Amino acid sequence: MSQSEWQQIHDKFNIILRAHRTYVEKPQESWLDAYEEEMGFKLPQSYRDFILVWGPGEFGTCVRIASPGYAGQGHTVDLPEMHAGFDRIRRSSVTSGDKCAESELAQRLVAFGDDGFGGNSYCWDPQDVRNAETNEYAIYAVHLNWPDSLDVEATSFREFIMQRAIDPPNPIDEDDADEDSDGDCRFFNPASPAFPECDEDDELDDSSEAEFGRLFDEVGSAVRSYLRTPGVKRDRKWKESLVIAVIIHLSPPLEEIIPMERYERMPTPEELQGFLTWWEDEKGKES
Repeated sequence: MSQSEWQQIHDKFNIILRAHRTYVEKPQESWLDAYEEEMGFKLPQSYRDFILVWGPGEFGTCVRIASPGYAGQGHTVDLPEMHAGFDRIRRSSVTSGDKCAESELAQRLVAFGDDGFGGNSYCWDPQDVRNAETNEYAIYAVHLNWPDSLDVEATSFREFIMQRAIDPPNPIDEDDADEDSDGDCRFFNPASPAFPECDEDDELDDSSEAEFGRLFDEVGSAVRSYLRTPGVKRDRKWKESLVIAVIIHLSPPLEEIIPMERYERMPTPEELQGFLTWWEDEKGKES
């Protein structure tokens, strides 16, 4: 599918842009080329054409796609950072004795997307080439609890994105719909930078960014597990806000660098305490 064809689909979607948010610029071809040269890995042509039109962001079906070129913007935006987060979780699963996470297939997977806080990462297998001319690879949806085996989800990026995001067989639940989407899952949220823009005299220090990134991975993983417990609300925005609320609870100074205006459905004190109590219980079981 060419860029012009992706553009035609893009033009029919509801692109959610809010006045109080900032958004990352669209990627440039040179950023994709630099990634390929650094990684020794050719991106699928359908992905390249797609990402140059859409940019990184999240579809209404909770499919989030990252892109090279956004170092420092967080694992929800930057493809190398998203893959690094996936690989950290994989290696942690290996330490816990998970044989599937230790397999040769799992070790060579390259994560390019996820489903927010539902627990699935979407990955290419660079060694399973399905079309050498256009660099298309087998795609896997890997649940981060690691199943007994890994099954192919799609044989090209185009097939994957059409099935999962453009024309999904199952519409999203009402609770997961974006407030500006009128219940229609055919909407797209372009990615925002991980941190607000700063004046030169007010730059974030490296330790704050590192602390935020560490907690985001740790808390996000715990929230994914929490959401699988009975009776927990499934609202997509609430999931994201819960992660931020927990991060601020654990490290209050980080509130100064988090753009709180993005999080409109913060958990109540009771909901926050409910998660913290559950998390402490889970840590107790592991020790």
